[in-house]
Amino acid sequence: MRRVNEGPELRDDLPLDPLAQGLREQIEVLRSEKKATISAMRFGEASISKEDYIEGLEHLLELHRDSRTKEHFLQRVKRDFDFHEVYGGASWGEVMVTSYYEPVIPGAARRTSRFTKPLLTLPQDWVEIDLATYGEKFRDMGPVMRGRLLPERSEAGYHQVVPFFTRAEIESGALKGRRLELVWVDPIDGFFLEIQGSGTVLLPGGKRLRVGYASQNGQSYESIGRYLVDVIPKEQMTLQTIEAYLRTLPAPEAQGILEKNPSYVFFRKLDGKPMTFFGTSVVDGRTIATDARFFPKGALAYLEFDAPRFAAPDAHEPAEWKRTGRLVVDTDKGGAIKGGGRVDLYWGSGPEARQHAGVMKSEGRLYYLAPKAVMLAQRRLRKEQSRPGKP
Repeated sequence: MRRVNEGPELRDDLPLDPLAQGLREQIEVLRSEKKATISAMRFGEASISKEDYIEGLEHLLELHRDSRTKEHFLQRVKRDFDFHEVYGGASWGEVMVTSYYEPVIPGAARRTSRFTKPLLTLPQDWVEIDLATYGEKFRDMGPVMRGRLLPERSEAGYHQVVPFFTRAEIESGALKGRRLELVWVDPIDGFFLEIQGSGTVLLPGGKRLRVGYASQNGQSYESIGRYLVDVIPKEQMTLQTIEAYLRTLPAPEAQGILEKNPSYVFFRKLDGKPMTFFGTSVVDGRTIATDARFFPKGALAYLEFDAPRFAAPDAHEPAEWKRTGRLVVDTDKGGAIKGGGRVDLYWGSGPEARQHAGVMKSEGRLYYLAPKAVMLAQRRLRKEQSRPGKP
């Protein structure tokens, strides 16, 4: 990243109150013991202490509370924050923007002829190793390594950790009989729910079960779209066109395509809204997922992108694309979001969110916000002057 002297012209097409609530959660998590290992937020060569960044987020909440209009709020944000442009694509600031959402799909508590895929919880032999605790030399390997613990000891007397089963192995019964099934769903619905990371399953009798991401099997994510370019033109490749094609195939053939992606997601029951990797609730239209190796989690950013506009609720193709921008919070990550030039925007929940997220794939621009030193100094001075006993 690099700091730009003149940040972008700010605009925001969403209500600000949900953003403010998201920032309050962000501050709470940053202050928690779970984030005790975070000492600073890095923006390229610039580094800001976690305490100063929290101070900046609190200032943002005060601006939201005291600003007369959204335009006034945005003007004050630009005045008080530095903007750091990412180097992600072919030029500074450029990123590819896709989108994810929370599916709402039908299911059953037990396997049926229609609902043949189980959503699984984590097995007991699951192992996740935080490589950050092993030092800088493991940094390029990613934040965590996942596998399974072999029950038998080696000849030398120790337990071994080996790679976890692939999707094909799991779907073929590698975990059968362990009572890991949360709920049963349609195989294609379940596959796309894994990609989104969370969702709601509608059960008979009106009961709803919300599930969220627990972890992933440690295998690399592989887009099945690359195996369908001979039947779906690249410019027409969307979630909707892929699903429509899969549903024309016999079940074994469709399953064979799904198993081209060795990555597999495990779920857990949720009581509230879906949670992000950072530990906060998702904020509709404002949470973004990025590669944690390149971008600071818990940071505030500004995203410009082309948003689709549809002529009808059941339309598969947008009638037009409109350039827009909004403040976003970087609190999530995804198996397919790798490198410095990728951003995944959480659109929301349900059919409308699915319609929009399914076609999102456009060039955008991304800037990270950091509080200006002069603003932080002014806040410290005001706090010092307001202390008891000060004149």
